[in-house]
Amino acid sequence: MKFCFINPLESEDLETSSQPERLRPPAVPGFIPSVLCGHKFFKEYKKSGNFISELPDDRRIGELSIVGTRESISYLLIDDIENRKRQEINIKNQLDSGVHFLDITLYVDSGIIMVSIGDIYIDKAFGEFIFDVNLFLSYHRLELVMIKLKQMFSNSKPYVSDLINKFRENNNGGSRLVTNWGLNDTLGMHRGKILLASEDNLLNNCLHIN
Repeated sequence: MKFCFINPLESEDLETSSQPERLRPPAVPGFIPSVLCGHKFFKEYKKSGNFISELPDDRRIGELSIVGTRESISYLLIDDIENRKRQEINIKNQLDSGVHFLDITLYVDSGIIMVSIGDIYIDKAFGEFIFDVNLFLSYHRLELVMIKLKQMFSNSKPYVSDLINKFRENNNGGSRLVTNWGLNDTLGMHRGKILLASEDNLLNNCLHIN
């Protein structure tokens, strides 16, 4: 599986895929920066979030080229003092424009899983983030979305992992979450699902992606 990570504010971070053209998702104009008189500007994104639905059910996930964003919720940063803002459009528009791989960091506050931008705290619950993804999948039932999770504090792994599993089992918004999947799985097995991956072995039986 190949990933093309697109950071609209850092054109040099664009990683192109070596996969055949027929496996590549459509271009995402909203994420491709241009330069005019030394200033970056962005074309309005176009909706192209349903390309996976056009692929056959027997296509293996490991054969796909997936468009993804780093620090996917960094559009929430207002004062970007540390130059950490990587995205300009929200999760809904990212997914609508063809992004199918999201990247978030987690921490726990008063027993609630929260999302952050690396080590920058953001007042947004994991459940709110998942709601946005669920909303996309409710309108695109033949698609799938991958989310790479990492934890802010390494010593919180058991706690975060336990809360995610409880969220998946008991929360209506977590019914689409899948932790036990592999690259040899086919699209037909996971259409309409949210496939969780882990950068730091946060979840047992969860695909490990650096």
